Amino acid sequence: MVINVARARVLVVDPDSQLSELLVHSLGRAGLSSVSAQDAATALDLFDNAPPDVVVLALDIDSPAGLEVLETVCTRAQVILLGSVRREEKLIRGLDLGADDYVVKPFSFPELLARIRARLRRAALEPAPRRSTSPAFVSTSPALLKVGGLTLDRAAGKVAYAGRRLRLTPTEFRVLEYLLLHAGTVVPTRILLEAVWGRDPAVGPEVVPVNIHRLQHKLRDAGACNLLSTVRGVSLVLRPEQS
Repeated sequence: MVINVARARVLVVDPDSQLSELLVHSLGRAGLSSVSAQDAATALDLFDNAPPDVVVLALDIDSPAGLEVLETVCTRAQVILLGSVRREEKLIRGLDLGADDYVVKPFSFPELLARIRARLRRAALEPAPRRSTSPAFVSTSPALLKVGGLTLDRAAGKVAYAGRRLRLTPTEFRVLEYLLLHAGTVVPTRILLEAVWGRDPAVGPEVVPVNIHRLQHKLRDAGACNLLSTVRGVSLVLRPEQS
């Protein structure tokens, strides 16, 4: 995804019409083009007709559920969830499905705006899906990376385990790519954070365990149960499964 930040478009999806209209107005004053939807059907229509760069998505929108909307949009846009502490399990589920960030209600507009701009900056730096390098690290290593039954095709942007395709978000792809490039080596989470996300002050260390959790879940679903391990909670290592 290559984004012109100055022309970025935001889609706000929240059943609270007053809140969504306020956000659209505030985003406009901040220089961002935005539209809003109060239900899932309208949101998906707007998304298909004029794909946004960022989707600000409440988790309590009506049928189809917000998580279903998330599954549709997360591979083509940056997604920031709006949730509440009382619905923490749904927030975690949303992150598992591919959301990039979240803001807990009630929130301040400056915080949300900062997170939107951070996602736009990150997306503007991201290479197109078929390119083989990420903005934070460059390698001349082979285009096809393998560890055990896991294969990552850097040119095609595809990952498979034992012939089974894994559906990864762009961020998950870059995390796995970096770990494969350093397979067998213990990688501190702070090193992975800087390598994949750079030094963006809006990105905190909590993004690492969130993405690692999603990767481990997807690897387990594909049959790779012990490929990616944490070490004392502060480091990671990717190596062939032990028989």
